[in-house]
Amino acid sequence: MQRCNSGGIYIVGPDISPDSLTGDYFYYSADYGSTLVLKYIDPTGCVDFCYITSDLTIGGIYRTGSSAPLYYSTDFGESWALHNVYCPGSVCSGLLSGEIYKGAYYSVRSADYGVTFADTGAVSPFNVRQVGRIPGELYGIYDSYGRLYYSDDYGHSFTLMHDFDRGEGWDISRGATAGEIYAYNYDTIYYSSDHGETFTRTGCYAGGNKFNEIAGGNNTGELFGLRRLYNEPPMGEWGGGEIEIC
Repeated sequence: MQRCNSGGIYIVGPDISPDSLTGDYFYYSADYGSTLVLKYIDPTGCVDFCYITSDLTIGGIYRTGSSAPLYYSTDFGESWALHNVYCPGSVCSGLLSGEIYKGAYYSVRSADYGVTFADTGAVSPFNVRQVGRIPGELYGIYDSYGRLYYSDDYGHSFTLMHDFDRGEGWDISRGATAGEIYAYNYDTIYYSSDHGETFTRTGCYAGGNKFNEIAGGNNTGELFGLRRLYNEPPMGEWGGGEIEIC
Protein backbone atom coordinates (compact mmCIF):
# COMPACT_ATOMS: atom_id res chain seq x y z
CA MET A 1 0.00 0.00 0.00
CA GLN A 2 1.28 3.45 -0.96
CA ARG A 3 -0.05 6.96 -0.51
CA CYS A 4 0.57 9.35 -3.39
CA ASN A 5 0.91 13.12 -3.66
CA SER A 6 -2.58 13.59 -5.06
CA GLY A 7 -4.06 12.02 -1.91
CA GLY A 8 -4.83 8.67 -3.48
CA ILE A 9 -3.84 5.16 -2.37
CA TYR A 10 -2.25 2.35 -4.38
CA ILE A 11 -3.01 -1.21 -3.26
CA VAL A 12 -2.00 -4.72 -4.26
CA GLY A 13 -4.47 -7.41 -3.24
CA PRO A 14 -6.78 -10.25 -4.26
CA ASP A 15 -9.53 -10.17 -6.85
CA ILE A 16 -12.52 -8.58 -5.09
CA SER A 17 -14.96 -9.12 -7.96
CA PRO A 18 -17.68 -11.81 -7.87
CA ASP A 19 -15.49 -13.91 -10.21
CA SER A 20 -12.98 -14.48 -7.37
CA LEU A 21 -10.04 -15.25 -9.63
CA THR A 22 -6.59 -16.28 -8.41
CA GLY A 23 -3.70 -13.83 -8.23
CA ASP A 24 -2.75 -10.33 -7.10
CA TYR A 25 -4.38 -7.29 -8.65
CA PHE A 26 -3.37 -3.63 -8.68
CA TYR A 27 -5.90 -1.04 -7.46
CA TYR A 28 -6.08 2.73 -7.05
CA SER A 29 -8.35 4.69 -4.75
CA ALA A 30 -8.89 8.45 -4.99
CA ASP A 31 -11.14 8.64 -1.92
CA TYR A 32 -9.02 7.33 0.96
CA GLY A 33 -9.86 3.70 0.19
CA SER A 34 -13.66 3.99 0.19
CA THR A 35 -13.76 2.75 -3.42
CA LEU A 36 -11.13 0.78 -5.33
CA VAL A 37 -10.61 1.00 -9.09
CA LEU A 38 -8.91 -1.99 -10.70
CA LYS A 39 -5.99 -0.65 -12.73
CA TYR A 40 -3.95 -3.63 -13.81
CA ILE A 41 -4.16 -7.38 -14.29
CA ASP A 42 -1.04 -9.01 -15.65
CA PRO A 43 -1.94 -10.84 -18.91
CA THR A 44 0.30 -13.77 -17.91
CA GLY A 45 -1.46 -14.12 -14.56
CA CYS A 46 1.81 -13.95 -12.62
CA VAL A 47 2.43 -10.25 -12.01
CA ASP A 48 5.11 -9.67 -9.37
CA PHE A 49 4.30 -6.77 -7.00
CA CYS A 50 6.64 -7.36 -4.06
CA TYR A 51 7.30 -3.63 -3.68
CA ILE A 52 5.47 -0.54 -4.93
CA THR A 53 6.27 3.12 -4.35
CA SER A 54 4.70 6.26 -5.76
CA ASP A 55 6.66 9.02 -7.49
CA LEU A 56 6.22 12.72 -6.78
CA THR A 57 4.78 12.97 -10.29
CA ILE A 58 0.99 12.64 -10.30
CA GLY A 59 0.10 9.19 -11.64
CA GLY A 60 3.66 7.92 -11.32
CA ILE A 61 4.17 4.56 -9.58
CA TYR A 62 7.03 2.03 -9.48
CA ARG A 63 6.87 -1.70 -8.95
CA THR A 64 9.46 -4.44 -8.57
CA GLY A 65 9.35 -8.02 -7.43
CA SER A 66 11.30 -11.13 -6.57
CA SER A 67 12.43 -11.50 -10.19
CA ALA A 68 14.17 -8.09 -9.90
CA PRO A 69 13.03 -5.92 -12.91
CA LEU A 70 11.82 -2.39 -12.13
CA TYR A 71 8.73 -1.06 -13.92
CA TYR A 72 7.28 2.46 -13.96
CA SER A 73 3.78 3.69 -14.77
CA THR A 74 2.68 7.23 -15.62
CA ASP A 75 -1.05 6.52 -15.63
CA PHE A 76 -1.80 5.30 -12.08
CA GLY A 77 -0.77 1.74 -12.93
CA GLU A 78 -2.83 1.04 -16.05
CA SER A 79 0.27 0.42 -18.19
CA TRP A 80 3.91 -0.25 -17.29
CA ALA A 81 7.30 0.37 -18.93
CA LEU A 82 10.46 -1.54 -18.06
CA HIS A 83 13.01 0.91 -16.61
CA ASN A 84 15.66 -1.39 -15.16
CA VAL A 85 16.29 -5.11 -15.67
CA TYR A 86 17.94 -5.60 -12.27
CA CYS A 87 16.52 -3.97 -9.17
CA PRO A 88 16.51 -6.40 -6.21
CA GLY A 89 15.29 -5.49 -2.74
CA SER A 90 12.89 -2.79 -1.61
CA VAL A 91 12.38 0.50 -3.45
CA CYS A 92 11.24 3.88 -2.09
CA SER A 93 10.64 7.16 -3.86
CA GLY A 94 12.35 10.40 -2.95
CA LEU A 95 11.31 14.03 -2.61
CA LEU A 96 11.90 14.90 -6.28
CA SER A 97 10.22 13.67 -9.44
CA GLY A 98 12.18 10.69 -10.76
CA GLU A 99 14.11 10.16 -7.51
CA ILE A 100 14.09 6.60 -6.22
CA TYR A 101 16.22 4.56 -3.81
CA LYS A 102 16.75 0.83 -3.65
CA GLY A 103 18.64 -1.16 -1.09
CA ALA A 104 19.65 -4.74 -0.45
CA TYR A 105 22.74 -4.62 1.77
CA TYR A 106 23.68 -1.33 0.11
CA SER A 107 21.90 1.87 -0.88
CA VAL A 108 21.75 3.30 -4.38
CA ARG A 109 19.91 6.31 -5.79
CA SER A 110 18.37 7.13 -9.15
CA ALA A 111 17.38 10.57 -10.44
CA ASP A 112 15.95 9.37 -13.76
CA TYR A 113 12.97 7.22 -12.69
CA GLY A 114 15.09 4.14 -12.05
CA VAL A 115 16.77 3.90 -15.45
CA THR A 116 20.24 4.29 -13.90
CA PHE A 117 21.43 4.08 -10.28
CA ALA A 118 24.46 5.51 -8.47
CA ASP A 119 25.95 4.03 -5.29
CA THR A 120 25.48 6.32 -2.27
CA GLY A 121 28.46 4.79 -0.48
CA ALA A 122 26.66 3.02 2.37
CA VAL A 123 27.01 -0.72 3.00
CA SER A 124 24.46 -2.07 5.46
CA PRO A 125 22.74 -5.30 6.60
CA PHE A 126 19.28 -3.80 5.99
CA ASN A 127 17.01 -2.52 3.25
CA VAL A 128 16.33 1.19 2.83
CA ARG A 129 12.56 1.30 3.35
CA GLN A 130 11.59 4.98 3.55
CA VAL A 131 12.72 8.44 2.49
CA GLY A 132 12.12 11.14 5.08
CA ARG A 133 10.50 14.55 4.66
CA ILE A 134 13.82 16.43 4.63
CA PRO A 135 16.25 16.11 1.67
CA GLY A 136 18.92 13.51 2.47
CA GLU A 137 16.86 11.55 5.02
CA LEU A 138 16.65 7.77 4.64
CA TYR A 139 15.30 5.11 7.01
CA GLY A 140 16.28 1.45 7.02
CA ILE A 141 15.04 -1.46 9.11
CA TYR A 142 17.11 -4.54 9.95
CA ASP A 143 14.17 -6.90 9.83
CA SER A 144 15.79 -9.87 11.56
CA TYR A 145 16.42 -7.87 14.75
CA GLY A 146 13.99 -4.95 14.62
CA ARG A 147 16.67 -2.27 14.45
CA LEU A 148 15.86 1.10 12.88
CA TYR A 149 18.63 3.06 11.16
CA TYR A 150 18.65 6.68 10.01
CA SER A 151 20.69 8.72 7.53
CA ASP A 152 20.64 12.45 6.87
CA ASP A 153 23.32 12.43 4.15
CA TYR A 154 21.55 10.54 1.34
CA GLY A 155 22.71 7.17 2.64
CA HIS A 156 26.44 7.81 2.82
CA SER A 157 26.28 6.83 6.50
CA PHE A 158 23.64 5.41 8.85
CA THR A 159 23.08 5.68 12.61
CA LEU A 160 21.25 3.12 14.75
CA MET A 161 18.29 5.08 16.12
CA HIS A 162 16.18 2.45 17.88
CA ASP A 163 16.37 -1.24 18.75
CA PHE A 164 12.91 -2.76 19.23
CA ASP A 165 14.49 -6.06 20.29
CA ARG A 166 11.82 -8.02 18.43
CA GLY A 167 12.15 -10.45 15.51
CA GLU A 168 11.09 -10.37 11.91
CA GLY A 169 7.99 -8.88 10.30
CA TRP A 170 8.73 -5.15 10.45
CA ASP A 171 7.19 -2.47 8.27
CA ILE A 172 7.91 1.27 8.52
CA SER A 173 6.28 4.32 6.97
CA ARG A 174 7.09 8.00 7.09
CA GLY A 175 4.49 10.42 8.39
CA ALA A 176 3.36 13.78 7.07
CA THR A 177 5.93 15.99 8.81
CA ALA A 178 9.69 15.96 9.34
CA GLY A 179 10.76 13.41 11.95
CA GLU A 180 7.42 11.57 11.96
CA ILE A 181 7.69 7.81 11.38
CA TYR A 182 5.57 4.74 12.10
CA ALA A 183 6.79 1.19 12.77
CA TYR A 184 4.66 -1.95 12.72
CA ASN A 185 5.44 -5.49 13.83
CA TYR A 186 2.84 -8.26 13.42
CA ASP A 187 0.21 -6.70 15.64
CA THR A 188 1.62 -3.52 17.23
CA ILE A 189 2.00 0.03 15.87
CA TYR A 190 4.66 2.42 17.19
CA TYR A 191 4.90 6.17 16.54
CA SER A 192 7.88 8.54 16.64
CA SER A 193 8.13 12.28 16.09
CA ASP A 194 11.91 12.53 16.52
CA HIS A 195 13.23 10.51 13.55
CA GLY A 196 12.90 7.23 15.43
CA GLU A 197 14.97 8.05 18.49
CA THR A 198 11.99 7.37 20.78
CA PHE A 199 8.76 5.52 20.06
CA THR A 200 5.32 5.35 21.66
CA ARG A 201 3.17 2.27 21.33
CA THR A 202 -0.10 3.52 19.86
CA GLY A 203 -2.12 0.39 19.10
CA CYS A 204 -2.27 -3.40 19.20
CA TYR A 205 -4.28 -5.34 16.62
CA ALA A 206 -4.16 -9.03 17.45
CA GLY A 207 -5.79 -12.06 15.89
CA GLY A 208 -7.84 -11.36 12.77
CA ASN A 209 -7.27 -7.62 13.18
CA LYS A 210 -3.60 -7.72 12.15
CA PHE A 211 -2.54 -5.48 9.27
CA ASN A 212 -0.50 -6.61 6.27
CA GLU A 213 0.84 -3.10 5.64
CA ILE A 214 0.69 0.44 6.97
CA ALA A 215 1.08 3.81 5.22
CA GLY A 216 1.39 7.27 6.72
CA GLY A 217 -1.02 9.89 5.43
CA ASN A 218 -0.63 13.47 4.25
CA ASN A 219 -1.72 14.96 7.59
CA THR A 220 0.03 14.77 10.97
CA GLY A 221 -1.10 11.69 12.89
CA GLU A 222 -2.86 10.16 9.88
CA LEU A 223 -2.16 6.45 9.28
CA PHE A 224 -3.75 3.83 7.04
CA GLY A 225 -3.77 0.08 7.68
CA LEU A 226 -4.32 -2.60 5.01
CA ARG A 227 -5.64 -6.14 5.47
CA ARG A 228 -5.63 -8.61 2.58
CA LEU A 229 -7.96 -11.58 3.07
CA TYR A 230 -7.53 -14.37 0.52
CA ASN A 231 -10.13 -17.08 0.01
CA GLU A 232 -8.97 -20.69 -0.11
CA PRO A 233 -11.27 -22.96 -2.15
CA PRO A 234 -11.56 -26.67 -1.29
CA MET A 235 -8.91 -27.62 -3.89
CA GLY A 236 -6.33 -25.55 -2.01
CA GLU A 237 -5.74 -22.84 -4.62
CA TRP A 238 -6.17 -19.20 -3.62
CA GLY A 239 -9.10 -17.53 -5.32
CA GLY A 240 -10.22 -13.97 -4.74
CA GLY A 241 -10.79 -12.40 -1.37
CA GLU A 242 -11.37 -9.11 0.41
CA ILE A 243 -9.47 -5.88 1.03
CA GLU A 244 -9.96 -3.84 4.20
CA ILE A 245 -8.57 -0.33 4.63
CA CYS A 246 -8.65 1.31 8.04
